[in-house]
Amino acid sequence: MTESWGRQGRPPAALVTAALFLALGLGWLGGSNAYRILEVLHRSNELPDDDGSCPTHSRSPTELAEARSYLIQTASPSYTMAKQGSELAIERLHPEFAIRLAKALREGRDYGLVAGIFSAYRPPAFGVGGFSDKFNSLHAYGLAVDLSGIGRPGSVEALWWHEIAAKHGLICPYGHHDKTEWNHCQPTGLKAVSADDPLRQTITADGPVSLEAMFEAGTSAIANPAMRLTLLAGRNNAMNTAVDGRRRRDDLICEAVAWRMPQQT
Repeated sequence: MTESWGRQGRPPAALVTAALFLALGLGWLGGSNAYRILEVLHRSNELPDDDGSCPTHSRSPTELAEARSYLIQTASPSYTMAKQGSELAIERLHPEFAIRLAKALREGRDYGLVAGIFSAYRPPAFGVGGFSDKFNSLHAYGLAVDLSGIGRPGSVEALWWHEIAAKHGLICPYGHHDKTEWNHCQPTGLKAVSADDPLRQTITADGPVSLEAMFEAGTSAIANPAMRLTLLAGRNNAMNTAVDGRRRRDDLICEAVAWRMPQQT
């Protein structure tokens, strides 16, 4: 999982150095590209005017509509997007996620990347993705996308995109070196949806039971996934404690009965 670099998103010095050496080795810093990567690394220390990482920030219907329109306009639809229609695949992305993603893509394109969505919402019934249980995938809840146009795994362009994404409250949890998931990004640190997660109750194999319910559960995952998992674990621990308590009570009763029974001689 991608580690947090703090509120200002300052990249570790070692990472910046490695990126610069890689770029030099590839000859990518020559000419007009030099100022671009240096500017991205510098501006990653700055907060955007609207800190999109706050999920409680009020979003207007117009802002959401514009974000969705831009995502559709810049998409390079995969088979799964085309099968359901790009509009529907993007409409089912969580609104907060859609807005953050549109802002990140605008900035990436301003710097010369041709980034766009390749795969967006995917219902489990499509049978696509790395999880054997397709209900584990965040794509099934509108909380993940795969992108095109961000370079190859481990490339300077991929690193560049990851820097921009982080600034806009997006997490690309597998890192820019991962050979299969370097282009996977989401608005939460949650990597998989467990069987007891409330999100699971909001969809069927064919899609959402209702968009509102799915988005509401998704908001919780975006706001504080760590606290959410802690609450789920606490609930499970409480249930286990109750079961253990009943077992201990039964053991004590058995011990008391055995103590009161006359000994056979």
